[in-house]
Amino acid sequence: MNGGCKRMTTFLTKCIVLMTTLFIGVLIGMQVASSGMSNDDGYLLADPSIHYSIGEEEGYPNETIFEKQEKLEEMKSFNFFSSIGKGLAEAVSTVINVIIETVSSFL
Repeated sequence: MNGGCKRMTTFLTKCIVLMTTLFIGVLIGMQVASSGMSNDDGYLLADPSIHYSIGEEEGYPNETIFEKQEKLEEMKSFNFFSSIGKGLAEAVSTVINVIIETVSSFL
């Protein structure tokens, strides 16, 4: 019995060390992801009114990103995948609601 208890203690110690290590890894990963998203979103810009523009040396007119976005929205090509996603989400939601209503009617 004493040998079995020692093996169980060793097993539990290894599991606790492994879980603690993985938990710390998850926390570090969340922190890195959070700081990465902050950098990508531009939260750290000193001047939030900075507008990026397309270079004139390539022959393009000098347009800001916001002007280009407005043009894309006017052409409706910008919202093509968005409308497909909304339709798919509504279909999945409807199917799940029907399943839930069917299951709840049997209960």
